[in-house]
Amino acid sequence: MWNILICEWQEVSPDTLSKIYPAVVRGSLTVDEAWKEIEHSARMDPSYEGERPPFEDYSTQAISRWAYENQRISVDDGKMEIRNPIDREWYRKENRDWQTYIPNDFFCGKNRAVISRCFVAAERELRAPESNTVVSSEISPKDAVCRLLFGGGGKNVLILSSEGESLDFDFDVFEKWVALNEGHVTSKRIVEDFLGRSWPPGTLELRMLNTTLKKAGWKAQRNAYERWWSKQ
Repeated sequence: MWNILICEWQEVSPDTLSKIYPAVVRGSLTVDEAWKEIEHSARMDPSYEGERPPFEDYSTQAISRWAYENQRISVDDGKMEIRNPIDREWYRKENRDWQTYIPNDFFCGKNRAVISRCFVAAERELRAPESNTVVSSEISPKDAVCRLLFGGGGKNVLILSSEGESLDFDFDVFEKWVALNEGHVTSKRIVEDFLGRSWPPGTLELRMLNTTLKKAGWKAQRNAYERWWSKQ
């Protein structure tokens, strides 16, 4: 069965069903009923081509919404809890394991710092005095997304590395993101879509972005209409 957390095929049996079969899909089926359905489905041809279920390129807005709806503040000690999408139970969220209960597909083609900011902003929103466990119906979806992403404030500037000479992001992930997205790779798209920040950044941050890309083998290109980056 496909494990939606680690995004891998895993051997499943009636004894391990609860660790792999999402509770929201299983519903009220007993283990025996669910196993009969699985045995029946396993004999059928898959509804997709390839070795895995179709991949969905999740937007930062979708991830922010998921982070908001699947985190909560414990009424016992005020600590953050996160819901496991498989068993739908709530677990203590520690700094070291905040990714444990997040579907791995969220990270495909995205900088982990962007995903982390989505969850940090959602936590800040949950802890706000006027916050509730659900997004108010009076807030438009667009405004809700902005609040979830940026927490209603803060400086949307790029994070600098400890050396102060370049930006700190994973180029393996960056190149996967480039492969998943069509069109010219402009600085604006990198800042907004990959780094998840507002445009334009400060002069220093933009200069550091240029330096970082050049060091990684990217070359600035231009025509009469725009400037973009290409891998040398």
